Amino acid sequence: MASIAKTYDAVSDACCVGLAGAALVFTCVSVLYDVGARAAGVQPPIWTSAATEYAMLLLTMAISPYLVRHQGHVRIEILSRALPTAARALLHRGVSLVAFGVCMAVVVIAVRMGLDTHGRGELDIRSIELPRWVLFAAIATGFGLCAVEFLRQGLSPVTEGGETAGGL
Repeated sequence: MASIAKTYDAVSDACCVGLAGAALVFTCVSVLYDVGARAAGVQPPIWTSAATEYAMLLLTMAISPYLVRHQGHVRIEILSRALPTAARALLHRGVSLVAFGVCMAVVVIAVRMGLDTHGRGELDIRSIELPRWVLFAAIATGFGLCAVEFLRQGLSPVTEGGETAGGL
């Protein structure tokens, strides 16, 4: 079981960081080109704004599971550090399980909305035409992977510091 979890972590981290990194580089290069073209008096590409917005959504959804796994998400540590170890572990486990539930609610909503927009054949029309369900698929995938990470933290054994190991 531990080797499966380590393989999952390695593949997930590589995908998350690689995809988010590529989206970030694309966004930076696109914005720099757009600004440079405007400064040079050249008409910038029409797709820059829409493409960078899509890339930012992809970047956010791709990096979120990585941040959850590596405890990079927002936490209020002043409260947890003031608690005894057993209470800290209970708080961390409870918050992780609540976060799992919230993420799963977002997944359900995103899937339902994605199926609905797919059924109606809706397009997100800006300078680029994109099936609207693709946006909901990205949201469902990102929050789904975050839910997996929060569930792992909520069900994992507690370390000496009162945190969960997260390596389920």
